[in-house]
Amino acid sequence: MPKFMLKAVSETIEISFFIYVCIIGPAMEEFVFRGVILTGLLKKYSVKKSIIISALLFGIMHLNGIQFINGFLLGVLLGYIYVRTKSIYLCMYSHILFNTMGVIFMYIPKINNLLVTVLFAIVAFIFMIYGIKKIDNFRNGGL
Repeated sequence: MPKFMLKAVSETIEISFFIYVCIIGPAMEEFVFRGVILTGLLKKYSVKKSIIISALLFGIMHLNGIQFINGFLLGVLLGYIYVRTKSIYLCMYSHILFNTMGVIFMYIPKINNLLVTVLFAIVAFIFMIYGIKKIDNFRNGGL
């Protein structure tokens, strides 16, 4: 295969990977883990127990040690967000933001340093808090 065709195929695969890992995957996972599993667990168990069980399942689903830890911790945070706001969309948004940051760090090694990581985490946290406040305001009759 000519080099230009290999390059085109490679770029197409990278774009498809990015779309799946950063958008489609997180949206589907949130629908399943927060929308179906956590919602079902909340009908039978306490909030704390439901969040922990769904986060454990979310971590296990990622199939390796580091991703288990990240998945479990993210699952706890997203479970809390879901219970607090009842918004699957905020969970999807947060998960998409988390995965996108991971892909950025994977593809752009120059920014993979502690300061930039902390700054991205702070910005992500601010966006999530802002989203929670907006949803709370909306639920209480505000804009």
